[in-house]
Amino acid sequence: MGVEARLVFFDSAPEHARRAADAAYLRLADLDHSLSDWKRDSELNLLCELGSKGAVGFGKDLTVVLGMALDLAAETDGAYDPTAGPIIRLCRSSGGNPSGNELAEARKHVGYERVHLDRKRSVAWLEMPDMRLDLGAVAKGYAADQALAVLQGLGIASAMVELGGDLALGEPPPGTTGWRIQTECGPGGSAGELLVLSRCGVATSSNGTAGDPAGGTRPTYLVDARTGLAIQERRCVTAIAPDGASADAMATIGCLLGPRPARRIASLYAARLLFHGAGLQSVFDGATLGGWVEKGGRYDGSALWTVEDGAIVGRATPEGKGGLLYLSSVFEDVTIECEFQIDHPFDSGVFLCMEPRALDGAGRKGYQVTLDHRPGGEIGAIYADGYLAHNPEGASRLLSNAWNHLEIRYTRNPPRIRAWLNGWSISDYAVEGDTSSYAPRGRIGIQVHSARPTPAGEVPPAVRFRRIGVRPLKFK
Repeated sequence: MGVEARLVFFDSAPEHARRAADAAYLRLADLDHSLSDWKRDSELNLLCELGSKGAVGFGKDLTVVLGMALDLAAETDGAYDPTAGPIIRLCRSSGGNPSGNELAEARKHVGYERVHLDRKRSVAWLEMPDMRLDLGAVAKGYAADQALAVLQGLGIASAMVELGGDLALGEPPPGTTGWRIQTECGPGGSAGELLVLSRCGVATSSNGTAGDPAGGTRPTYLVDARTGLAIQERRCVTAIAPDGASADAMATIGCLLGPRPARRIASLYAARLLFHGAGLQSVFDGATLGGWVEKGGRYDGSALWTVEDGAIVGRATPEGKGGLLYLSSVFEDVTIECEFQIDHPFDSGVFLCMEPRALDGAGRKGYQVTLDHRPGGEIGAIYADGYLAHNPEGASRLLSNAWNHLEIRYTRNPPRIRAWLNGWSISDYAVEGDTSSYAPRGRIGIQVHSARPTPAGEVPPAVRFRRIGVRPLKFK
């Protein structure tokens, strides 16, 4: 598939380890013969050559991967298209700058709706000749999954398979909590974030350069099949998903579509997307509560705040008392992004424009985007000493027992709060009329709502926040 393959695994018997490696590499060779667009006689290229003349049969692997690719094309309205091979080849041969006539000719042979797949019989046919299929957004991750399955079937649990940066991870290495994965897209081309993961797939997609099997590097192109043009803006996305195929696909989708639409699709695959170089200023170091305070906002309290496994964890006191944890800095126009996971039943929220009450108990109001995960609660309502806007439908976008991505954008003049949960819009509220009772700026806070007392011996519910970042907005 045009990339290097690597296995890392742990086995106490060297001879068994060698046989396991041989078996995994043989499986990868079979998949390369089936799915590669680099091999002239692969099943994929034979389908391209013969598919316009009638139905072509092939194996289960191509059926699964082609089926997933066609599903992704439909979900992205054709931004990703496995038939974009002619455009991709044109980009490779022209250095990413094809002429208008060349592009128009290539686009005549592109269109996923022209591929007809019978998944039960493992046959497909094409509506026109000279179509070229490219499964690069799925095939490598799928192949990594299959090689990992071979190792696991031979009793090897702690294993990692890498194909050109796409990873399928098994159990952690012995004596560790997970595989240490360094993302590829740090500032100025430096190493990015360190992730500790296991039992999942990981993939990074970008429109930069990739390793070449012959040595050196080669440019990579991400093509929006709707326009036929390669994306010019530098983009780099890491996807973490239950399996390698989904991670491979979601990383590509993230680069093609951008954060919000890509996250909507990723939520269907239980995948997380990390957009590198998004301009966010991190306000949580993953280890301490440095930069955060429990007093000094409108709603001080006595909730219990800890840092556990790289997340800020909030719980009510045993007596059921809640409270807020505030950023010590003051913000006005700002975008906030974070990941959160919330138990059920539990009530939390993100607060904006928190300023201390005056000594007489008065003070201007701020705003809350509610994260009320209780029966009848609302996710994404706007609250300020009373509901300003209800959202009974927001809970349908929440992933239970999983990490969710939350983005909130606050602007003044007039005050407006917008929020997106896993890429879906859940709030858009503007304050109308007299706004003098609302604070135009203040601290950002995360909340634990008061709750019933926790009986002795019972584990209290919690909310968890991580990857918290802000982006101050500048207006002329």
